[in-house]
Amino acid sequence: MKLKNLQSRFARIFTQRCFMLFAALITLILVAPWLGETVQGRFLLNTAQALVLIAAVAAVGRTTMPFGIALLLGIPAVVFMFMAQVDPEERMHYLILAQGFFLAFYVVAVSYFWDTCSIRR
Repeated sequence: MKLKNLQSRFARIFTQRCFMLFAALITLILVAPWLGETVQGRFLLNTAQALVLIAAVAAVGRTTMPFGIALLLGIPAVVFMFMAQVDPEERMHYLILAQGFFLAFYVVAVSYFWDTCSIRR
């Protein structure tokens, strides 16, 4: 009986994809001012940004096309973000590439998010 309750709770969480994206974005906005000044803070901020990417892919991934676009933009963004943490000599180069992919990803995610999650009258 407890297992069935747990399963139904998780099912409710994962069916509310738009709320999860909203919560991830709010969390990212709230923690960004305090985390950007140290190396560990930037790493945590980048991890939070990756979680927003995951939530956005889940929100827009109802069909094949937006999910494919999200993956094509999201995967390089995350890879460049972590490469910037690993290779300090090329950090700025990787960060610029990562931010470019993040920007393109967010533009696509917001456009699909508007279409998928908005309530139409």
